[in-house]
Amino acid sequence: MIDRSGFFISPDGVIIPADMTQIQTVIGHPEKFGLDREALKELCRADDVPPGLVRDLQAEVLVGLVSRGWTRILRTSEYWFLQVPRISGRMRGVLKAFAKMVIHGEPPFIRKTESYHPVRVTSLLTGRTVELTIAELAGTVAASWHGIYEDYMREVHSLNVLDITDYMPKKAAVRPGPEEQMMRLLERTGRSKRSKVLLYLSSGIKENAAYRKLQYKLVILSDVLFPRFEVKDGSIAFMACRNAETIEWLRETGVRVHCVLTLNCGCNEGGNFGCENSRERFERLAPVLADGCLYVYDHTTIDGQYREFKEINNLPTDWFTGFAAESADEQAIETVASMVNDTCKVVKLTRLKEGAGQIDRETSP
Repeated sequence: MIDRSGFFISPDGVIIPADMTQIQTVIGHPEKFGLDREALKELCRADDVPPGLVRDLQAEVLVGLVSRGWTRILRTSEYWFLQVPRISGRMRGVLKAFAKMVIHGEPPFIRKTESYHPVRVTSLLTGRTVELTIAELAGTVAASWHGIYEDYMREVHSLNVLDITDYMPKKAAVRPGPEEQMMRLLERTGRSKRSKVLLYLSSGIKENAAYRKLQYKLVILSDVLFPRFEVKDGSIAFMACRNAETIEWLRETGVRVHCVLTLNCGCNEGGNFGCENSRERFERLAPVLADGCLYVYDHTTIDGQYREFKEINNLPTDWFTGFAAESADEQAIETVASMVNDTCKVVKLTRLKEGAGQIDRETSP
């Protein structure tokens, strides 16, 4: 099978290489995509409409396929581009398997792709594009840490590959797995205006009874070392992925966080590959924070230097990008008291109105 630049992933999880361009493949095999041949020909007839409009109509056809559950994949010399219906739990599993096939050069991807090669994943549901590397999409670091190489390689071969002429469409009958169940929980939480959410980044994998004492509807624990995605008692969610991925899940599902714990995030040990309490990481986190969010931390990096809490007097006033930070009152601290000790700092974040400058409020040590 020759190595091509355009591919589809069907709703039932089959990789199909495009035998020409993607639109030519669809026009040549409309029944494989659930389309009516005559209607498609009429839509894309070049002699009835200007060439520019033909391109628009062809793009409309491809986007229509994505809206019905198909995934489009294009490879350029600079990056991989993927357009997906939504970044759901099941879709994440499919994308991980795809990325692992690409890294290992599994057919139909004959030429191996370097682990650091960039990927752009666009969700049709939200219109957002996530940029990461092919290794990050594959989750290769987590696999090597867990030492589950056989499971890892089983995922590499979990997607079927068929030529377009051999593919027979069928309705996908997939039971929701742990990731899909997690996605549904987050979607329900995102739709609810009353659900108070606590997010603990780099939480560690040891359970702590203090979680259950906190005054939050949902507690989200994020750590790449969790063995699997899991929800306990409908109120504690174990996110078995990198913190950056957890934040992307929250952005995709519309969840707003009312308290963030970044205690002992692992940066000083090297395990987190960077401090969660840095301006760069905070900018990534900021879109999911609710107005009035409590931010609890015990160390930070200022100008790239790791600092213990006891060394911190005041953070730079622009560190909490888009927010004004002030010392939390006693009532707010009481809300998270079971997880806070004298080595921690608690600030309350007030979202700045668009166009306003950063408010110069000092945080007390």
